[in-house]
Amino acid sequence: MNKITNISAFFLLIFAIWLYYNAPDQMDARFISISLWICLLSFLYYFLSAFRLFKYRYYIIPSSLFVIGYLIVGCQNYLLYCLGYNPLAHRYDLVWQSGRTVCMSSVLIAIGLLMFSAGYAMINKQPPKETTPNCVTNSGLQYYPAMFCVTVISFIIYLLSVSKDFWTGTYATEANSSLANFSYLIFWVTSICSCVIKQYSFYKNPDSKISIKAYVKSTGLWLSGMMFFVACGALISGDRGPFMNLALAYFGIYIIRRRFNIAVWAVAIIIAAFFFSFIGILRLAPDERLYDRIAHAATIQKQKAEMNSPLEGTQELANSIMCLHIITQEIPENYDYYYGWNFFYNGIAGLVPGLRTFLSNFVYTREPYNSSDYLITYLGLGPAMPYGLGTQIIADYYLDGGLIAVTLMMFLTGMSFAYMDKIITSNTYNLYFVTISLVFMIYAIYLSRGSFIIPMRFAFFCLLFLFLFRDRKKKGEELISNQPELHP
Repeated sequence: MNKITNISAFFLLIFAIWLYYNAPDQMDARFISISLWICLLSFLYYFLSAFRLFKYRYYIIPSSLFVIGYLIVGCQNYLLYCLGYNPLAHRYDLVWQSGRTVCMSSVLIAIGLLMFSAGYAMINKQPPKETTPNCVTNSGLQYYPAMFCVTVISFIIYLLSVSKDFWTGTYATEANSSLANFSYLIFWVTSICSCVIKQYSFYKNPDSKISIKAYVKSTGLWLSGMMFFVACGALISGDRGPFMNLALAYFGIYIIRRRFNIAVWAVAIIIAAFFFSFIGILRLAPDERLYDRIAHAATIQKQKAEMNSPLEGTQELANSIMCLHIITQEIPENYDYYYGWNFFYNGIAGLVPGLRTFLSNFVYTREPYNSSDYLITYLGLGPAMPYGLGTQIIADYYLDGGLIAVTLMMFLTGMSFAYMDKIITSNTYNLYFVTISLVFMIYAIYLSRGSFIIPMRFAFFCLLFLFLFRDRKKKGEELISNQPELHP
């Protein structure tokens, strides 16, 4: 069965590549619908590969969150167009671009999901072995006292240095000082590390039905309170990112180990989609009192509901497809590929303080900008750039090497997520591997509207903090377990 599936996927890839080079010059709903059918088959390919995890109710895992975000960003606007709807897209002209650009982009989305599924299937081709919980000693996984001190200090500095407007319901993250942004980064990284360390107990008994109250107590009331306070403050200002990230960092391991049924997650996802859509509208409301902004946002939400546009709750996320359209419109016709410079400059070089500045000033630079997000904003809005358009994962890969880079990098992305799924659902506990997996899970659903570089950078910082602040274990004590086996 696996052999037949893989051969079918190969011929489907050949067909998709042929479509890419034969895209029509005008908008063609039939052509885009073919791309959507390839996406559907690619999703089924992924689903079959991950079914053994879903069968044991591991629904919320890094790969599933990534695929959900990818389908929203990569397929929603195309689907609405093929169904005859006129998507209520913010910056509508930027979302669609030319007909050929849209058709080529739809095929790139299909190829990306197909290669992700192929990479995922390659790692999960062997069925898991039956295992019993293999617990490691708790002696080396105690809460790191020094890291807790850093968390508290960074929390206090953040409260003292953050903009006052931020706490009064104004979306003013750009008004924060460098000290506030740096202290938040330290607080964010140490909080993730602390959550992973404190949640070790869930790997003692993977089938534990521990209550929320017991979970909060085991995580620590001080850590829980600080994370809750910062998350709510960000939510009041209209910034959904920190709230969602902190929530996943805090509850990530809990929701995986509890393994709620699919009905619970379906309801939760629907509620979350409309809730975060409302927060997004709140962020765009005039800078008034919080009560007035909520009333303004409610009015806009009601107007949108009356327009009977489906999938409105995820429309803002879906509009990130504009980033791919802008890149395929301009690359390589007007600007050359970056040939890996974007990934190296923002990923590898970004890990070393000051290295990017040195490279851009004395070694090499790409005009007009070194990174994909700045280039996309420049191409879409011009040199003035009143706001940022961000980036998109396929656009990021395409900028570095076109179709070849998309094919190769999405295959490797699929392999990476397959490894992370195995690690985070396993019976044994590897502190460093679980940290990496949790970081990517936190960013997974928004990764399709961003860059693979972002979670990679945060994972590096988390590993660095774990190494610097690790407890000095006694001789013979085991800090980390062996490579984990998959728990069915």
